[in-house]
Amino acid sequence: MEAAPDPPPAENRNRFILRRTLSAISWIHALWSSALGALFSEIAAVEPLYPPRLIVAHAALLSAAGWALWKPHWGAWILVFLAVAGSAFFVVQDLRFSCWESAIVDGMYLLFALGIFLAIKWPPVRS
Repeated sequence: MEAAPDPPPAENRNRFILRRTLSAISWIHALWSSALGALFSEIAAVEPLYPPRLIVAHAALLSAAGWALWKPHWGAWILVFLAVAGSAFFVVQDLRFSCWESAIVDGMYLLFALGIFLAIKWPPVRS
């Protein structure tokens, strides 16, 4: 059985750029989530939809996914899919309570991560 040839350098560069882009998106989303989690844990007058610790745990998962994607580490995509599952949970919870704005923000990571994953892993069409 013959080994698959290495992809052309331009394809490798595109995958590298997309992976780093998702890493940066993960860190930005983690920063936003951790700020909200810290804010909700300190304000007693606001009753959040879910426990602030859950938001902070999701932020930690997003940070881990961003770290693992920056330089490819084993299990990086597993962390990304766990973060996507967390974002999907928050989207469902937001939609249950009619918080459309929060659902859009939480769903953006889900769409970006799945789109970039497909762009990186899907075999390109050759003419």
